[in-house]
Amino acid sequence: MKFTRLLLVLVAFSSGLAKTHAQSQYQFTQYTMNPVFINPAQTGAFEGTYRAGGIIRSQWNALSSNLYRPLTGYIDAPVLMVAKRHWVGVGLMYANDQAGTHKLGTRMTALSGSFHYSFDKKFKNVLTLGLQFGAGSRGLQLSADPSSYSELKSGNLDPFYRATLNDRNASYTDMNVGLLFKTAISKTSNFSIGFSLNHVGRSKYSLLKSKPATVRIPLYMAGTIAYNRQITDKVSIHPVLLYHRQNSVYTINPQCMVGYKMKLKDSDSPIVIKGGLGYDYNGNAANVLAGVDVKNFTIGVGYDVNTGLLSNAARDAIEIAVQYTGKIYKKPTVKPVLVCPKY
Repeated sequence: MKFTRLLLVLVAFSSGLAKTHAQSQYQFTQYTMNPVFINPAQTGAFEGTYRAGGIIRSQWNALSSNLYRPLTGYIDAPVLMVAKRHWVGVGLMYANDQAGTHKLGTRMTALSGSFHYSFDKKFKNVLTLGLQFGAGSRGLQLSADPSSYSELKSGNLDPFYRATLNDRNASYTDMNVGLLFKTAISKTSNFSIGFSLNHVGRSKYSLLKSKPATVRIPLYMAGTIAYNRQITDKVSIHPVLLYHRQNSVYTINPQCMVGYKMKLKDSDSPIVIKGGLGYDYNGNAANVLAGVDVKNFTIGVGYDVNTGLLSNAARDAIEIAVQYTGKIYKKPTVKPVLVCPKY
């Protein structure tokens, strides 16, 4: 009970500190549906043989068709046990977004690895270190709206985007690191806290033929807190908190979902219906969340209700997310038993 009160105080305190800033790259409302994207230490941090998922988002369609449409996908797995209680995880992540009428694009493909150190034999307390290495690229399709090219080139753009003024692509390498701690508080509740630092190498690049690579990618920091509790046999609660920052731009996004387990007729496997709310203090948007767990699948839908300056023109922001956890168990080899008949 004390722990639950402490978590609520943390969420309320973070809400009071939040300010309004511009939107950072790769923002997803359902950030828990791609954990490898948020923190490489999440690679292989699950119960199962392998895990795969993805998110697609559509935003600001009221202003222009396909104005902002990011997507991301991943696959990861625990692959090697060490000393019977520690393990190694590997994963692959892809992210892509296009923003604006000039389709400013950012693409990233990264391999991740993690080492999970368990402090006990029952895996109740696990500390994880994760590393992620990848290659990215940025590009601007000026042909999408050539009439405004002169205005764009003469504008006061941020240096991070000013280098992308030609119809070309610039590539760079990237590295991310992360830490994660998970603990089982009881048989019905668990808690996790994680931190990641992205763009550690701060690679340089440029899209201008006449200039060398002078634009450095700014550091990106992300922190997460998650708590899961099974209140009754049917009802569960899942509050989470995301904080991430890049330069002076930061976001605080608390969310809370409630799950209800039910069994359908003519089905042996129960399903879990989920629903919840959240608020994104970066984009001034309320999050409406819904989802369902069916066997090994988790399907989620997120809808953002914009409460800021663009609330009248950009109300539609919707996400669809899917996650699958595969579980492959080795069938035991049963040795034949010969029974001697009695005489």
